[in-house]
Amino acid sequence: MVEKGQRHAATGLFQSIQWACIYSATVLTGLVGGLLSGSGQQQLGFLICATAAAITLFLATVFVREDRHSLARPRLRGTVAALVQAVRTPGILAVGGFIFLWNFNPFSNDVLYLHMTGQMRLTEQFYGSTVSLMAVSSVVASAAYGFYCRRIPMVRLIHASIVLGILSTLGYWAMVDKTSAVVVTLAIGFTYMTALLIQLDLAAQACPAEVAGTGFALLMALSNLSMSLSTALGGHLYDRWAASWGATAAFHHLVGCGAAFTAACWLLVPVLRRTITANPGTETEEPP
Repeated sequence: MVEKGQRHAATGLFQSIQWACIYSATVLTGLVGGLLSGSGQQQLGFLICATAAAITLFLATVFVREDRHSLARPRLRGTVAALVQAVRTPGILAVGGFIFLWNFNPFSNDVLYLHMTGQMRLTEQFYGSTVSLMAVSSVVASAAYGFYCRRIPMVRLIHASIVLGILSTLGYWAMVDKTSAVVVTLAIGFTYMTALLIQLDLAAQACPAEVAGTGFALLMALSNLSMSLSTALGGHLYDRWAASWGATAAFHHLVGCGAAFTAACWLLVPVLRRTITANPGTETEEPP
């Protein structure tokens, strides 16, 4: 996605294909997972996951072929030097900061699950159905992004990512019953996935070509770190605020906190704008 995508100006297209496949599988995952969880058959769910992972390992081992690369010391030293230089670049640091802030959302899926199954008293099966509904919207968003991602300037897409990220969090304020949960889930599936694809596309384009794969992996590690830290913080705050103000108020406060962190990404837009201007690879162009 990164190495070939940069070469053909198609990182956004490749991302859209990748995530459309992921969320197509999630449609089935939500339905089956909800049924298994609702009937207390979690062990069967673990077995299904392990079997799927084993099949994936088989396919990757037997059918995937990659070009061989030399591991000579001069080449390795040059790669390490390029990676260190990239990490010190203000533009890469700004992209990393953007990804960290965008994903640092104390309002997480764990809090949402607790609120829907506990405070709203919705069933495990219904929660699983909402996961599938969100996946359906995400598939649509992924397919759409593949059509317009290289036709809109990246700077505009960055602003759209922030706005959509805020809306995909604040939308949960409108979730009060089953009907609203379905409507909110469908809307947020589309807005969240679109915003996520934009930041992933930005990360893929910003990585220097000589360390594209490693650079992108480091940015994704930063994203995962941000989500892990914010999930831990969100769980702590939810328990604390629920004890003081009630579960519903705690839920709404965490939604507001998540939107505020996403809005803070606008502080980095000036640096990102300069990075995009200086790097032709992030400008809009039609893929061949």
